[in-house]
Amino acid sequence: MPSWIQRVLSAVFGSGSGGSADEALWFYVKCNACGEIIPVRVNPASDLIQEFEGAGDSVSGYSLHKEVMGRGGRPGRPCFRLLQLDADFDKRRQLLDVRVDGGEPVDQAAYASQQQQESADDRPSE
Repeated sequence: MPSWIQRVLSAVFGSGSGGSADEALWFYVKCNACGEIIPVRVNPASDLIQEFEGAGDSVSGYSLHKEVMGRGGRPGRPCFRLLQLDADFDKRRQLLDVRVDGGEPVDQAAYASQQQQESADDRPSE
């Protein structure tokens, strides 16, 4: 494969070498209408918005706004609602508050549990 193609693929999909740690923050949002839990990846370097307070140029904190849509609901419960994820961070990018319009924040364990249940439901019965 030509080196220029490898560079393009590496830029788009990453090197795959595992050399750099993924600095992403993960949020899990549960839709109030259908119950689907949607994972949301946030890159703190590019997704957070600087907030300024007072007359100075120093950053007082960060905020996040993401629109979230799942895969279309859960089996038997179609849903394409658009959820709004908003979060506040301090100036060290530490999470202070999370709000979800149209849903609620849940933890990774709830997401994993739902994924396991859906996998079990997809298995053919014997």
